[in-house]
This record gives sequence, C-alpha cells and structure tokens, in this order.
Amino acid sequence: MQPLLNKKILFIYKEDYPWDVRVEKIALSLVHSGANVTIVSANREQREKADKQGEIKIFRLPKAWKTFHTLTKKIINIPLSFNPFWILLVFRSAQRQGTEVIIVRDLPLMPLAIIIAKFLRAKVVYDMAECYPEMYRSSLDSDKTNIFERIAKSPTLSSIKEYICCQLSDRILVMVKESRDRLLNKGVSSDKILIVSNTPISSNKPPIVHKGNKLNLVYLGFVTRIRGLDLLIDAISHCSNNDKISVDIQLDIIGKGSAQQALTEQIDRLNLKNKVKVHGWLDHHEVEKILESCNVGIITYRFCPHWNTTVPNKLFDYMQKGLPVLSSHIIPVSRIIKETNCGVSAESDSALEFSRLLLLLRDEKLRAKLGRNGRDATENLYNWSFDYIRLEDYLKAL
Repeated sequence: MQPLLNKKILFIYKEDYPWDVRVEKIALSLVHSGANVTIVSANREQREKADKQGEIKIFRLPKAWKTFHTLTKKIINIPLSFNPFWILLVFRSAQRQGTEVIIVRDLPLMPLAIIIAKFLRAKVVYDMAECYPEMYRSSLDSDKTNIFERIAKSPTLSSIKEYICCQLSDRILVMVKESRDRLLNKGVSSDKILIVSNTPISSNKPPIVHKGNKLNLVYLGFVTRIRGLDLLIDAISHCSNNDKISVDIQLDIIGKGSAQQALTEQIDRLNLKNKVKVHGWLDHHEVEKILESCNVGIITYRFCPHWNTTVPNKLFDYMQKGLPVLSSHIIPVSRIIKETNCGVSAESDSALEFSRLLLLLRDEKLRAKLGRNGRDATENLYNWSFDYIRLEDYLKAL
C-alpha cells in the first residue's frame, strides 16, 4: 500500500472548529502521516473565515450580516445539505484543494459531501460519531418538542437518509462494535465499516491517588434529562439521609443543557447545596483542577437506543485519570467496564441502585483497584495510537 503522503483530505464538521477532540485527533494524525488536511466548519462564534492550526487549514462559513445579525447567523450555519452557504464553502474548498478524500463528521451534511465527491471523483468517509436515528428517537421520547422539531428530527426520515448515505459512502467509521452490528443488521457491507473509538492519547500525568472513604464525584458533559443526573442526585439524598450509614459525598456537575434549571431546583428541594454543585461550562484549566480533586467518574445515562450505540468520551477520560467509573446499564459502557474491571454498573435506572453503588465505592482499596485497571486499559488497549493505526491502514486502501 502507498503511504498517505500527499493525500488531500477535506474534513467537514458541522459545528465550530476549534474545538472537537475527535476531529482534532483525526486531523492532526493525518497530517503527521503526511496528508494535506483542510477542515471546513460552521462559524457561530464569528471567527475569521480562513485560519490555520499548525499544518491544518481551516475554512469557515461567512460571518453574519450586521443587519439582522442573530437571524442571519442562524440561517448561515444551519447544517443542511441544501443550505447554499454550506454548498459554496464545501465545493470551493474541495475544488481549491484538489480533494481526494472527504471525511464527514455525522449525518446532516453527508448528502452534500456525496454529491460533491461524485462531481470531483473523490472518496467519501462517513464518521458516524452519533447514530442520528437513535439519537432523535431517544431525544423525542425524553424531551419536550414542538411539531417542527418532530418533523426535523423524525427518526424514520433520518433512518432512510442514513441508509442511503451508508450505501453511497466508501468507508464508515463507527465508535463501538454495537454501532457496527447495528449497521450490519441494516445490510451495510462489513468491508466498509471500521471501529475507531474516541480513545485518549497516552498521558504522563500520574493517576489519581485514592485515600479515605469520602466520595468526590464528577460528571463532565451536557446536562439533559436523558443523562440521568436527577437519579444520581436522588441517590445522594438517599445516602445522606440514611440513619444506618454515613456517607460523605460531593458531586461536581460540569456542563450545561436543558435540564440544568430542573437539577438546580431539585438540589434546592432536597437541601443538597453543600453536596452538589452545578458549575455550567468551565474552561479547560478549571475542569482539570476539579478532576484532579475527584475520585469517581459518573456516567448515569438513561437506558435507550441512542446510548446503546455509542460511547461517551468521558469514559476513557475517567479511565486514563485513574477514576473508577460509576455507570448506568447502557450496553457499550457496561461492556467496557466489565471487560476491563474499571468501575461498577447499575442493573437498572433507579436512585436506589445508584445509591447501592455509591456505598460500594466508599472502599478506597476498591476504588484504587478499579482506577488502576482503567488506567492500564487506556495504555494497553483503549488508546488512540492503536485506533489511528487501524484508521491509517483503512484509508490507505482507498
């Protein structure tokens, strides 16, 4: 096989860039292998249209007009394949670069990429970080939506779109084997599919040291009902108000989302202000500071088709830091936890079940053992160096 040297790759990302850890890792790794990489992205943050990140060229959508600024910014950045702003950005960037391979992060802009790739005789790689039909199905079941959102996020229409795009793409990247198996059951060729998880790069930082039975819990990510944080807060209340046991617990929730206000009200109602803190979004240094003081990583997602076909980045982040993981019984995360013995998984979505796991994790020796197993797994198995070797070989075959 020929090396990737001089391959001209266009990466389409529907959100603002920077920053996304998966996009960055793939792009930087491709550059390291000798590829010429350009990223096209949204521009909600109103950055410069042309930019660079080292050897990576970045082209963004136009800035919003001064008149009707908010409205035009929203219209320009809508990730739809028939949006003329996206069409012009992708086509001009691909044509200017002489693109040979187009990598598309997620489903919304896949049809546009396929059409332009056919016109330019380029290959298309679908990076399926999220299974959109399942994500929409779970979102509609758990969140309040209006009629327009139900049409735009129709699981049926999204499933048809996904199937067509999978058939017309040259390669498909998925996060976990459960996502691969889902596509195989839909009739997608196994030769197209490769598992590339969002695993971490090796770190020289020492793992967390576990001392004492106080639990310092941390959750990092979006704050929505489907994440199950309300169940965890109820579990903390149960442990704190149990006369037969004494549990010292502190929970830091880092992130924001539609459930943030409801969680704040729940914390007030249960009188847990001194035990649970919702920080909102924090910068990287503040996040690292909190993570260094915690000893359990939290993933309490409610059981649903969406979470059963993907894996959150935070799982590997927790593992790499030596944090044992407390998880709900979503399939991919529970499987990885059991395979590596790096945490504990609930048997059901209930506050009582989570409180049982909290009691188990008071044991500092157990936490240290689970944390050590997780750290070892990110060095020897769930590591970006292994995922990228597979990705590089996969793209060489194009």
